[in-house]
Amino acid sequence: MFKGYLVDENGRYGEPIELDNPELSVLFVQENIDKYHEIIIVDDDGFIVMNTFKGKITFPFQIKCEVCGKIFSTDNKKQAACIECYRNSGLPEMIEEMFKEDKNE
Repeated sequence: MFKGYLVDENGRYGEPIELDNPELSVLFVQENIDKYHEIIIVDDDGFIVMNTFKGKITFPFQIKCEVCGKIFSTDNKKQAACIECYRNSGLPEMIEEMFKEDKNE
Protein backbone atom coordinates (compact mmCIF):
# COMPACT_ATOMS: atom_id res chain seq x y z
CA MET A 1 0.00 0.00 0.00
CA PHE A 2 1.27 3.46 -0.90
CA LYS A 3 0.13 7.04 -0.32
CA GLY A 4 0.40 9.85 -2.83
CA TYR A 5 0.74 13.51 -1.90
CA LEU A 6 0.12 16.32 -4.40
CA VAL A 7 2.04 19.46 -3.44
CA ASP A 8 1.34 22.94 -4.85
CA GLU A 9 3.89 25.71 -5.47
CA ASN A 10 3.42 27.02 -1.91
CA GLY A 11 4.25 23.65 -0.36
CA ARG A 12 0.65 22.91 0.61
CA TYR A 13 -0.76 19.43 0.20
CA GLY A 14 -4.06 17.78 0.98
CA GLU A 15 -4.99 14.42 2.40
CA PRO A 16 -2.95 11.54 1.00
CA ILE A 17 -4.45 9.45 -1.77
CA GLU A 18 -4.39 5.71 -1.05
CA LEU A 19 -2.68 3.72 -3.80
CA ASP A 20 -3.04 -0.06 -3.55
CA ASN A 21 -0.01 -1.14 -5.60
CA PRO A 22 3.05 0.12 -7.50
CA GLU A 23 1.17 0.19 -10.82
CA LEU A 24 -1.43 2.58 -9.41
CA SER A 25 1.36 4.72 -7.98
CA VAL A 26 2.97 5.06 -11.41
CA LEU A 27 -0.41 5.89 -13.02
CA PHE A 28 -1.04 8.46 -10.28
CA VAL A 29 2.28 10.15 -11.05
CA GLN A 30 1.70 10.03 -14.81
CA GLU A 31 -1.75 11.63 -14.45
CA ASN A 32 -0.56 14.42 -12.15
CA ILE A 33 3.09 15.18 -12.99
CA ASP A 34 2.25 18.22 -15.14
CA LYS A 35 -0.47 19.52 -12.80
CA TYR A 36 1.43 19.79 -9.50
CA HIS A 37 4.68 21.35 -8.35
CA GLU A 38 5.70 18.19 -6.53
CA ILE A 39 4.39 14.65 -6.07
CA ILE A 40 5.52 12.42 -3.22
CA ILE A 41 4.75 8.69 -3.04
CA VAL A 42 5.49 6.96 0.27
CA ASP A 43 5.24 3.34 1.40
CA ASP A 44 3.49 2.06 4.54
CA ASP A 45 6.50 2.98 6.67
CA GLY A 46 6.57 6.56 5.37
CA PHE A 47 9.67 6.11 3.22
CA ILE A 48 9.68 8.02 -0.06
CA VAL A 49 9.60 5.60 -2.97
CA MET A 50 9.05 8.19 -5.70
CA ASN A 51 9.34 11.96 -5.87
CA THR A 52 8.78 14.44 -8.68
CA PHE A 53 9.63 18.12 -8.71
CA LYS A 54 8.59 20.61 -11.39
CA GLY A 55 7.61 17.82 -13.79
CA LYS A 56 10.76 15.72 -13.43
CA ILE A 57 11.36 12.51 -11.49
CA THR A 58 13.92 13.28 -8.79
CA PHE A 59 13.78 9.96 -6.93
CA PRO A 60 14.58 7.25 -7.73
CA PHE A 61 17.49 8.73 -9.64
CA GLN A 62 17.54 8.38 -13.42
CA ILE A 63 21.09 7.52 -14.51
CA LYS A 64 22.65 6.67 -17.87
CA CYS A 65 24.56 3.37 -17.83
CA GLU A 66 28.23 4.01 -18.57
CA VAL A 67 28.47 0.65 -20.35
CA CYS A 68 25.41 0.37 -22.63
CA GLY A 69 23.99 3.91 -22.46
CA LYS A 70 20.53 2.80 -21.27
CA ILE A 71 18.70 5.05 -18.77
CA PHE A 72 17.85 3.20 -15.55
CA SER A 73 16.42 3.98 -12.11
CA THR A 74 18.37 3.54 -8.90
CA ASP A 75 18.50 4.82 -5.33
CA ASN A 76 22.30 5.06 -5.53
CA LYS A 77 23.69 8.08 -7.40
CA LYS A 78 27.14 6.46 -7.52
CA GLN A 79 25.93 3.39 -9.43
CA ALA A 80 27.56 3.54 -12.87
CA ALA A 81 26.06 0.53 -14.66
CA CYS A 82 22.60 -0.94 -15.06
CA ILE A 83 21.93 -4.32 -13.45
CA GLU A 84 22.23 -6.19 -16.76
CA CYS A 85 25.70 -4.78 -17.48
CA TYR A 86 26.76 -5.41 -13.87
CA ARG A 87 25.70 -9.06 -14.10
CA ASN A 88 27.41 -9.48 -17.48
CA SER A 89 30.65 -7.97 -16.18
CA GLY A 90 31.61 -11.05 -14.16
CA LEU A 91 32.01 -8.91 -11.03
CA PRO A 92 29.31 -10.71 -8.99
CA GLU A 93 31.07 -14.04 -9.52
CA MET A 94 34.46 -12.52 -8.62
CA ILE A 95 33.04 -11.15 -5.37
CA GLU A 96 31.42 -14.49 -4.55
CA GLU A 97 34.76 -16.24 -5.16
CA MET A 98 36.56 -13.79 -2.85
CA PHE A 99 34.14 -14.58 -0.01
CA LYS A 100 34.53 -18.32 -0.57
CA GLU A 101 38.30 -17.94 -0.27
CA ASP A 102 37.95 -15.93 2.95
CA LYS A 103 35.76 -18.64 4.51
CA ASN A 104 38.21 -21.39 3.57
CA GLU A 105 41.15 -19.70 5.31
